[in-house]
Formats: sequence, C-alpha cells, structure tokens
Amino acid sequence: MVLGCAVDRSGLATVDGGTGGVDAGVDATGIDAPGVDAPGVDAPGVDAPVMDTSVDAPIDIDAPIEMDAGTDAGTDAGTDAGTDAGPPDDWWDTDWGCRRRVTVAGGRDGALNDFPVLLGMAAARLDFGRGRIERDHIRVIDADHSTVLRHEVESWEADGAVIWVKLDIEAGGQDFWIYACNSDASRDERPNDVWTSSYRGVWHMSGDMQDASGGSHHGSSGHTSVVAGALGGYSGSALGFAGGDFTTIPDHGDLDLNRSMTIEVWARIDPGSGSDHRHGILAKRADCGTDINYAIFQQPEPWPTQFEFTDSTYRTYLGSEGLGRNRWRYIVIRMLDESATEIWVDGVRDLRREHGFRMETNNDDIEVGRNGGCDNEHLDGAIDEIRIQNLVRSVPWIQTQYQSMTDALLTYQTPERI
Repeated sequence: MVLGCAVDRSGLATVDGGTGGVDAGVDATGIDAPGVDAPGVDAPGVDAPVMDTSVDAPIDIDAPIEMDAGTDAGTDAGTDAGTDAGPPDDWWDTDWGCRRRVTVAGGRDGALNDFPVLLGMAAARLDFGRGRIERDHIRVIDADHSTVLRHEVESWEADGAVIWVKLDIEAGGQDFWIYACNSDASRDERPNDVWTSSYRGVWHMSGDMQDASGGSHHGSSGHTSVVAGALGGYSGSALGFAGGDFTTIPDHGDLDLNRSMTIEVWARIDPGSGSDHRHGILAKRADCGTDINYAIFQQPEPWPTQFEFTDSTYRTYLGSEGLGRNRWRYIVIRMLDESATEIWVDGVRDLRREHGFRMETNNDDIEVGRNGGCDNEHLDGAIDEIRIQNLVRSVPWIQTQYQSMTDALLTYQTPERI
C-alpha cells in the first residue's frame, strides 16, 4: 500500500524538448482562475469537453500535502467495538442493525461534486462489533440520513475490501454512514453510477483489465501478474509487468483525446529493475511511431515522467520528479484546452508548459505497460487505477484524490448497534 508523505520539491527543474523554466508555484494568467477551468472549443468530429465546475482553491499548488510518513494516514477513531442502544433519531432504517460514521476532512475553498471517494476497508474496519459485515448487506447513506449513495465494490477479500463511493464533498467536510447487519438485504452495487460520463475509461487493475466506467472498454490481461496494489488502508491488487509484458485496450472513439483532458495512473518501478531503459506506462501509439495521441512513460533512473503527443508536430514534455524504486506514485497528466500541459506527481505539480497545441487523435490501441511498440521500453513494475477523462480536473480535485487514495481523507468512527 502507499501511505501519504511530504515530498521535498527543493531545486525542482522542468525540462522538455525545447526551452522551459522553473515552476514558480502559481498558475499562469487565465488558468485555474477561481471557479473556472480552461475553456474548451469544440472541433468537428470530436466530443466537446466537459469542464469541471469545482472551484480551484487559491493555494500554493506546488506545495506538498502534509501527511504522516510511514503510518496509516487514515484514522480509526476509538477502540470500542460499538455500543448497543435504542436507535437514535437519525437512524436511517431500523432493519439495519449497525452502522459506522465516516468523516470527510475539510479544508477546501469549494465543493467537489460527483467525487469518487475510496473506502480502504482493512479487516478491522469491516468489523462493526458483531463480527465481519457482509458484502451483500451494506448501504452507504449521505449526511442527510436518507440519500443512498452509489457505490462500487472493487474487491472484497478476507483481509479487507476496496469500495468506491460517489459523493458531493463539501468545502468544510462532512459525515456519511455505512449501514450493515441486515441479513435480509441483497446486493445493491451500481458501478456505472459511481463514474460520471466524463470518465471515458476506469481500470482498477484488480487482477484484470475490466472497465468500470460503463463504457465496456475492457482490455486483455493475459501477459501480466497480480501483485499488491497501491491504494491506502487496504491495498487490494494491481497488475504486475516484467520481461516485456504488456496489455492492450482496443481503440475506441471514447478514448480519443484532443485538448481538455485528465489522465490518472498509479505506477511503481520494481526494486530490481534496470536503470538504463525507459518504462512505458500507457501509450495510444503503434510501432513506436510519432503519430501519438498520448503516451506516458518514465525516462531512465531516477525515472522522471515524460508525456508525448502529436499535433502537426511531435511534442514531448519531461518532468523532473523521479519515481524512485519500489514506491507507488500517483501520476496525473492535465491538458488545459490548447493552452498548457501539466505533469503532477503525488498531488504536487512537477511540470507546466504553455503552448497553443491540441492532440491529434489516431486509430491505435492503448498499450499498458509498454510505450506503444518501442523496443526495450516496457515497464518493470506495476500499474494500478488508470482513469481517462475528457475534462480538466481542478487542482483541489487532484490533491483531494491523492488524499483519498492514500487513506488520508477519511476518519472511521466507532461503530454503533441497535
């Protein structure tokens, strides 16, 4: 699992194929203005981008999110296994005999709507005081004590569970509730309702390449292995790549990106990996050509992130933050219409390049674990949680996702019983 830690960004430099400078810790004029992300312009034959309406907080976006290093950043409040009492007035439904309150940390200047929150449910968190709760017998209820929140169970194993919940996060934080202990209940999981239409593909990499977004863009996973995953609280599983292994997601128009977009991925370089070759993360390209819709890979050790695409010309942008060996890292590529491209690592901006380009689409499949057919540019490591979106996510969204997926966003309160 990955636990949150502060990252030393001193001396950070940014390099690309042309000229560049050092990020000064503020966005360029017109980018990430309060309440507005970069506008999208529709192009013939290309879906118009959907813009994120979340408010960008006026914060130092190059500063790391402070979290305790080396410990479980999520909080489990109290040690009591729960108390038996008559139902409180706010109890959602008395057919459900136990519940656990979950508190979302505040500290943002604006709300984040339709936000997929990770519940990293290690075994102790699945114990509501009457033994382990059952997958079929849970509901997630909003702070109003009446609205059923949609959830997806990514995995449910003996040692824990990974659950995604769609939540409107308030700026100051809030509570929601997990209800259980109803043996008459049936399973009510709706993955397609957790991921909004802006998610063109969501691959949890939990031993397979199934697309959770509802778009059915499933990939092959026959040339990979299953390894421990990246997500906080309970690690779940991810796909491992070695010796030239890779997997493929078939081409589809949903996966073509041309201007406003966000790509998220967790990646890890194996501790025994060679230091002298590139490590492909994902690429929509073929035969290592320069007709690239998008490609993300790591340069040789210390493995900084490189992003490439083609407009009428081959474009390449290289960050400076190395992934290091045997560390799960959260990589985000953000293109703000045709005005700028950014690389983020662990919730901190690593690179920003302003430009006037848009990405050209192609008919190539997406390779995961190899850089689009390039020789000796395969990943020796693992990948978890790939998301492709056709809108620009705000800075608070990226940073809060990092908190969520490193188990630093939620506090799990003592369970209650009736």
